[in-house]
Amino acid sequence: MKHTPFKWDRKGYNAFKRTRPVRDLIDGEARSIAERANGMAVEEKANYIAKPATNTGNGIVAIVTTGDTSDNPTFWQTAYDNQKHNTLKKAAGA
Repeated sequence: MKHTPFKWDRKGYNAFKRTRPVRDLIDGEARSIAERANGMAVEEKANYIAKPATNTGNGIVAIVTTGDTSDNPTFWQTAYDNQKHNTLKKAAGA
């Protein structure tokens, strides 16, 4: 087999990973994890939240969280559920 040289286009890759389709893909995966976590929750009022994707210095990131008292009125139940049952870890497939 002949060796084909490959040169990584770092600028192109960095531009691509900040595009709308990539952001939508990451947002969709975060929502999917939040839905799985909410379906797996043992505590009655637990409500996991997917935060929208945002740009970082290295690309785009979205998180799934228990929230805090300002954006999730059931924060304490959600945090307890996650601590006791590792719900987010399980929902992410880890």
